[in-house]
Amino acid sequence: MKTISNGVAKFSVIFAVVILQTACGAEAISEQDRKTLSEGCQALKANEKRSACMEVVGRLGQAAKPPTPAASKPEQPPREAITLKGVPFETAGSSEAVMNLCLSPGGTYYTAEKLRKDDVWCKFNKNGQISMPGFVYGNLSDAVAHATVDSDGSLTHFDVSGSKGEMLELASLIAEKHGKPQVVDSQTENKLGTKFDKKTFTWIDQRGTRITIESIYDKIDSGRVSIDSAGRIKAIEAVQKIQKEVGKGQL
Repeated sequence: MKTISNGVAKFSVIFAVVILQTACGAEAISEQDRKTLSEGCQALKANEKRSACMEVVGRLGQAAKPPTPAASKPEQPPREAITLKGVPFETAGSSEAVMNLCLSPGGTYYTAEKLRKDDVWCKFNKNGQISMPGFVYGNLSDAVAHATVDSDGSLTHFDVSGSKGEMLELASLIAEKHGKPQVVDSQTENKLGTKFDKKTFTWIDQRGTRITIESIYDKIDSGRVSIDSAGRIKAIEAVQKIQKEVGKGQL
């Protein structure tokens, strides 16, 4: 009798523990514990209790099976490529396409055929830079925009300025096209020490092309939007790293 009582007691303790474990989401019961429970169930005299006990053990056995791995969520579709009004960045031979975006002071768009030697606007200088008056970008207009192409004619940089309010409105427009940006809140101050809130918005596409909007740039009431190719960003970072090392060497 003592052996039987000890066996029933052991069965009762294990049975209570595994039920609590399962209810709390703990790891499944071991094969040995399940075997002990089954033996304990068989030792019950009443058929009803024995059947009910085996049913519970069966359910615990099912819980012991490893869960089916959840289907992985599909990756978000890649963001639309960042371009300058349809002109891609880091694509060779894009200089003429950039120039064709330029509006002359007379209100006509330039082409390679119409460009004269003495033209100041819409003409690339020896450094691959071009100034474009009255450039329309989003909600911005009547501003002078600047672009830069590499030696192979690939577009690497674009920028245009506007008021702080215009920059915040432009950020909303770009967010509708390229999704939610990374936003950094900071403060800047003028010569009198007055502080002003500044927002910086950043979008980066799959190729690493980056749009940056600064609500305050060189003046308190003036902001700027710029677009840089991945290659230009890396080049700038490399130069900054060298400058930092040179500076450390002068300490």
